[in-house]
Amino acid sequence: MNIIETDVLVIGGGIVGLALLKAMSKDKKCILIEKNHSLIEETSSRNSGVIHSGIYYPKDSYKSKFCIEGKNLLYDFCKKYDVSYKRTGKLLIGNKDNIEKFFSLVDNASDMGIEHEVLTKKQIASTFPFLEGQDFLDIKNSGVIDVHEFSSKLALLSEQNGAYISLQSSLINVSQCSDNLYESEIQTNDEYFQIKSKSIVFAAGLHTQSVISNLDLRLNDHVKENFFLMGHYFKTKNWLNLTKLIYPIPEKNSLGVHLTIAANDPNTLILGPDAIEVNSIDYQKNFFSEELKESFYSSIEKYLPSIRQAKIYPDYVGIRPKIQTSGFQDFEIIEQKAHNYKNLFILQGIDSPGLTSCLAIAQYVNENIDLG
Repeated sequence: MNIIETDVLVIGGGIVGLALLKAMSKDKKCILIEKNHSLIEETSSRNSGVIHSGIYYPKDSYKSKFCIEGKNLLYDFCKKYDVSYKRTGKLLIGNKDNIEKFFSLVDNASDMGIEHEVLTKKQIASTFPFLEGQDFLDIKNSGVIDVHEFSSKLALLSEQNGAYISLQSSLINVSQCSDNLYESEIQTNDEYFQIKSKSIVFAAGLHTQSVISNLDLRLNDHVKENFFLMGHYFKTKNWLNLTKLIYPIPEKNSLGVHLTIAANDPNTLILGPDAIEVNSIDYQKNFFSEELKESFYSSIEKYLPSIRQAKIYPDYVGIRPKIQTSGFQDFEIIEQKAHNYKNLFILQGIDSPGLTSCLAIAQYVNENIDLG
C-alpha cells in the first residue's frame, strides 16, 4: 500500500474545507480528500449564497465571531481575486406579531456595531411600495457571492501553494501511530493508500457523525448528534427590479423564506429556503409539488402581497446539518482540549452562516495548529 506524508490532511471538499486548505497551504504541506466526484457538491452549493452581517447570533457565539470576521475577509477576497459578488444590503421586515423579536435584532446589531437603520413603512414607501410590514431594518453590509467562482478560486490558490486535492476519495480509518503523527487509510475508486499527517481537520459537513463513528480513534463521545433540515428553492424573474435582499423575521431553525438576488444574474430572484426536518440525505428524489409551491406563495405574500403575479419555478434543494441541542445551535469546533488529540480538529454543525464564516474559521484553525 502506497504511503504519502504531509503536514495536514483535510477531510471534506465543501467551502469550509477549501478555505482551510487555502489558509494552511501557505506554509504547510496539505492534502484534501473529497468523496464526491467534484468539490462543493452538497451544502456549500445548495444555499442562498448570502454574505451575512452577523445580526442573528448571540454576541459571544462562534457564529457571531466568525460571521463578522468572515464577512470582511470575504469581501476583501472577492475584490482581490475578482470573484463575483454584490454588496446589496438587506431589509428585514417586522410586523405586529413579531415586533419584540424585530427590536431584539435591532439591539443585537447595535451591540455588535453592525451598520443598520430602522425605517418605518412611510419611510420606505417611495422605494419599496410593494412590501407589507410595520417596521423595516436596513442592514447595510449584507450581500451575495457566486459560491462556484469562490470555490474554484480557493482550489486554484491552494494548488498554486502546492496543496493536493483528491476527489472520489473516502476516509476508511484513522489511527494514531505516535503522539504527533496520524495514519489515515484512504480509498480512491478500487485503490487503497495511506496518508501520514501531523494534523487532521474534519470538515465533512453532513457526514461528520458517520465519518467519525467508523474510526479507531475514540472521538464518538465528543461529537454531538446531528439532525438534517431540507430546504427547497424556487426562482423567478426579478420583476420588481429589487436591489436589496428581502427577509422576514427568523423562525425556528430557519431565517424564513426570503428573496435573494443571484450574484451572477441580477434579473433572477431566488426564493427560499423552507425548513423541513428529514431523516436521510437524498438529492435524487423529486421534492417539488404544487402543495409546496402554494406554501411558498403563502409564506412570501405575508410581506410581498404581489408575489402571486410572478410565476415561480423549482430550482434546487439543499440539506443542512444541525446539532441536537436544547438551546442556541452554534458552530462546534472540537479540538485538543476536548479529546486530547494534538492538532486534530472536528468542525460540526457548520450551517448558516458557514459560507460567510469560512475564511475566519480557516484562519482560527490555522492559528491553532502547532506542528512544532
